[in-house]
Amino acid sequence: MGSVTELERMRAGQARMDQEAEERQALERTLKPFNPHGFVYDKGTVIRMGVIYAEHYLGGGAGLGMCLVLLEEHEDATTLSQVMKEHYPWIDRRTYQRMTRFARFCAKSSKFMAIFGRRGMMNKGLALLEGLKDPEIDELLIELDETGEVKGLTEADLLGKTYRQTMLENKRLRLETNKKVEAATEKLSKENLRLKKQNEELREEAGMSAGLEKEIAKLEAGEALINEGVVALGRPDWVLLSQEAGGRARAKLLIDKLGRVAQWLGDLLEPGKK
Repeated sequence: MGSVTELERMRAGQARMDQEAEERQALERTLKPFNPHGFVYDKGTVIRMGVIYAEHYLGGGAGLGMCLVLLEEHEDATTLSQVMKEHYPWIDRRTYQRMTRFARFCAKSSKFMAIFGRRGMMNKGLALLEGLKDPEIDELLIELDETGEVKGLTEADLLGKTYRQTMLENKRLRLETNKKVEAATEKLSKENLRLKKQNEELREEAGMSAGLEKEIAKLEAGEALINEGVVALGRPDWVLLSQEAGGRARAKLLIDKLGRVAQWLGDLLEPGKK
C-alpha cells in the first residue's frame, strides 16, 4: 500500500515538473523576439545588458526596453522593483512604461525597429501609434513590414518628420480608424433595425399573445447582450493568442463554451430533435 502511495506521489511530482517545464518553454517562445540571441535567461546577465544599452544608447531605447520586458516577465513585482532601484534609478514609472511599450512594438515589427530604433526616434515611434488599440496597431505594423509604408507614409517620410508632424499623422490615423468603427457601428445599427422591423411584421402576421410578446422581448434583450459580447471579443489580440499554446487553449475553451451554449439553446427550442 505504501509503495502505491509513493508511486502516486512520484507521478504527481513528475506531472508538476512537466507542467512547469512546459510553461517555461511557452514563456521563452513568447519572449523570443526580446531575446534574438536565444541565451538562457539569467537575471544578472539581463541587468548588465540593460546597463550597457543605457550607457551607449544602443538600439535607440529598444535594447534597454527589451531587457526590461525580460526582467518583467521572469521576475516577481518585488524583485523587479528592487532591480529598478539598484540598477536603473533614473527610470521613473512613466519612462519604464514607454520603453517597454516601445520594445513590444519593435519586437512585433522588424521594420518598425529599423526605422524608430535609431537614436532620437523612439518618441516619434510612440507618437505615431499613440491612442490606437492593439488590433489597429498590429494591422499597421503588418502593413509596414509587408509594404515598407504606413497608410501612404514611406520610410523616408517617417524619418523626415518632426515630432509634431508625427503627432499630426497619428491624428490622421486615429480619424481613419474612428471612421471605420463608425461605419461598422452604423451597419450593425441598420441591420438591427431591419431585424426589429422583420420581427414586428412576423408578430403581426402570427397574432402573438401577450405572453409570447414578453418572451420575444427577453430574447431581444439577450441578443443585445450577445452583440455587446461580440464587440468585446473583437478587442483581444487574436494574432498573439494564436501564436502560443496557452493562448490557443484558452481561446478554444471559450469557443467550446459558446458551442455548448448554442447546443443547449437548440435543445430547448427543439427538445425532441437529436
